[in-house]
Amino acid sequence: MSNVTIWVAYNTDDQCFASHESAQEAIEGLVEGFGYGEGARVVELQLKLPSAQPIAAQASVVDDDDIVSVSVE
Repeated sequence: MSNVTIWVAYNTDDQCFASHESAQEAIEGLVEGFGYGEGARVVELQLKLPSAQPIAAQASVVDDDDIVSVSVE
């Protein structure tokens, strides 16, 4: 299992900014991008996720308007 913490800052205008580094980074990103609105909050999300498995994707893109085929293993 992997433990992941994400901070989401949001304002009264329903705009948000998320950070996986810190609550301070989340609020700074919100303010720089959107402003406080009439107020802002930060929510901390602590997630327990299954261990990451490597995923390989392969795409074949052709020159004409044919369908693109993608497979994930």
